[in-house]
Amino acid sequence: MNLEDKIRKYIDEDIRSKVQSDGGEIKFISLDDDLLTVKLQGECSRCPVANGCFSDWFLSEIHKKFGYNIKIKKIIEKPYFWDL
Repeated sequence: MNLEDKIRKYIDEDIRSKVQSDGGEIKFISLDDDLLTVKLQGECSRCPVANGCFSDWFLSEIHKKFGYNIKIKKIIEKPYFWDL
């Protein structure tokens, strides 16, 4: 299993449940070299601490688990009705 598959599995099986417990959602989009792209939805899409959470906590979890330093790109997807 390559690193991309390992990180995708880790997000799906470990990180997602932690994020969902606070009403959020995270989806793996891609890993290109050292840039991980994820989509944040639900409460994460409007959370005022999401940037710190994913820049600090999440990246440290990835580093602890895989020993790999990466950067993160977050795509924020608000529900369509928030713009009404």
